[in-house]
Amino acid sequence: MGALGKAIAIYPSAWWRDEELNGEGVSDTGAIRVTYDNSPADGSFGAMMGFIEADEMRKLDTASEDEVKRQVKQSFANLFSPRVDNATGVLIQRWDLEEFSRGGPSAFMPPGVLTQYGSYLRAPVGRIHFAGTETSLRWIGYMDGAISSGEKVAGEILENW
Repeated sequence: MGALGKAIAIYPSAWWRDEELNGEGVSDTGAIRVTYDNSPADGSFGAMMGFIEADEMRKLDTASEDEVKRQVKQSFANLFSPRVDNATGVLIQRWDLEEFSRGGPSAFMPPGVLTQYGSYLRAPVGRIHFAGTETSLRWIGYMDGAISSGEKVAGEILENW
């Protein structure tokens, strides 16, 4: 799995919209390299989400939660404005430190692995069927892929019931 983390800064409102910004940004410096507006549709609060990826995530693996939050806020400030310091909270998810997944969003498979062995990911073994985002035919690594894979396998099981 790739070294990956996610950070979400929470605000009383999506203030960037008032400044005619959409909350999306891309950077080549800082802990956060890509951001998105993650605010709820009802506008009850603002949420700016960013990914911490690869080497930037590995650099923060031993950092304290407070240090990660500081660097996340600095990354958002570099992209938008110092106003990001007014966050009422910052949520951090460090997938590469998770005991069982050790990263995300999907497993790394170098060239040739899927074309040579991919069919084995989906092939049932007796009555055991495999489902999950990595076995999906589309949207591998995403929730959409996991759902479509689960639906496919459920259909296979029902056919043989």
